[in-house]
Amino acid sequence: MRYSWMVSLLLLAFSCREDPLEYQAFGRLTGLVLSDSRDTLDNVLLSTNPATQVVSSDMQGRFVMDSIPVGEYALRAKRDGFREEITAISIEDGLATEVTLIMTPASPDNLPPSEPANPIPADDAKGQPLAVQLSWQSTDPNEQDTLTFGLVLYWDDETDGEQILTDYPDTTYLLEGLDYATDYYWQVIADDGNGGRVYGEIWHFQTEAFPDLPISFVRKNGGKYDIYGADLEGRLARLSNRTESSWRPRMSPQRDLIAFLSFEDLEVHLFTMERNGENVRKITSGVPVAGFNNFELDYCWSPDGARLLYMHDNQLYVINRDGSGLKLLAEGPADQSWVEVDWNGPGNYIAARRRGVQPYNSELFKLRPTDGAVLDTLVAGAPGTEGGPAVYIDGGKLLYTYDVSGFETSSGRQLDARIFALSLQDKTSLPLSADKLDGANDLDPRYSPTGAQVIFSNTPNNPNSRKDLWIMDADGENRQLFLENAEMGDWH
Repeated sequence: MRYSWMVSLLLLAFSCREDPLEYQAFGRLTGLVLSDSRDTLDNVLLSTNPATQVVSSDMQGRFVMDSIPVGEYALRAKRDGFREEITAISIEDGLATEVTLIMTPASPDNLPPSEPANPIPADDAKGQPLAVQLSWQSTDPNEQDTLTFGLVLYWDDETDGEQILTDYPDTTYLLEGLDYATDYYWQVIADDGNGGRVYGEIWHFQTEAFPDLPISFVRKNGGKYDIYGADLEGRLARLSNRTESSWRPRMSPQRDLIAFLSFEDLEVHLFTMERNGENVRKITSGVPVAGFNNFELDYCWSPDGARLLYMHDNQLYVINRDGSGLKLLAEGPADQSWVEVDWNGPGNYIAARRRGVQPYNSELFKLRPTDGAVLDTLVAGAPGTEGGPAVYIDGGKLLYTYDVSGFETSSGRQLDARIFALSLQDKTSLPLSADKLDGANDLDPRYSPTGAQVIFSNTPNNPNSRKDLWIMDADGENRQLFLENAEMGDWH
């Protein structure tokens, strides 16, 4: 049949081979195999899953497996005339694990169960959800037998399957946590508990295509930041897959790439990836992204999406989206650092914030994009910490945040940060956080693609509190919680 090659792979999973991964820690397994009458059993075939090696018990029923990678395994014992036995083992670094297996004779009159059939979803089904209900059919001719099932799952071009079910009593199973646009292969194993074990065919289905997720954000998992995509209907997908934290996602104007910040060799660099998280590419090299606080750092795309603008302490650089053409654009005082930027096409300017050693010493400027010259000072001088900017579509106004309490501390803590919309024509500021709860901060505002709404983070003002993403109308009305444990939202 069409997936006979996959059947061969499954059989090979229990044959003698080296694990393809490189392990640095190994242990030893020793054991004894007995019948239920406590006689020793020779010529018992023993293997592990995941596969490491296959050995046979000797005349005294003993066996040894040396140099097994540290981890959790299922030890399988097979011998003609006996029921197959499976037991869980744990291999620890530099230690010998000992196990005794008791095998029960199989009934000589036992008939095996029927081969699992009638899969749902049907073989080769397309467009399946990320949580798919699997079902199959199998019967046993022996009324006294209790039929249970195993389930082995493969995905894409992986050759090693994962046995996700063992001794499962039902013929339906909800398989969750799948990835978009991925090929999955699954095989059901029917076991009558009396020596009859039948492997079904390997069936295939493909999950639905990656959706349009116009909102990207960051979620903190433990101590690590990961980037996710979302839409207003509640669909979510994790996009970043680096071992290091990834943060500050920004989608390109063409909506073909998402840029983000991440660590490499203890430095912060710019990376890009496709909208589904694939084809990650490092953009910066010789001049990393740098400033006083790594997670305060920002950057932006040029209006045509051809370049990226980022900061290295008191310098602003532009770089082509392929990592070429690095150019110094602007330079500030040596004791200050650029922290947040946004580049507007219709207004033909760059809005940028610069701060001193103390986080509350900051100013917001309007820069000329051709040479980085300061055209105007937009916000400066008031006590308290500022944040932003994020420019409106037509360039006539921008969003920024300001701690109206005037609280100033070297830790950067804010007590009552609120969002304001600044008109560049008359420099009046419209407050947008009137409905914010006391004791919390509104941070990181961004306009929606139409400009009709604002996405922003809200968090209690005590340090290290969880941040949540909210959405409100551009005039500050209709505040609604969008996502919990989410921050640094971008909506493009």
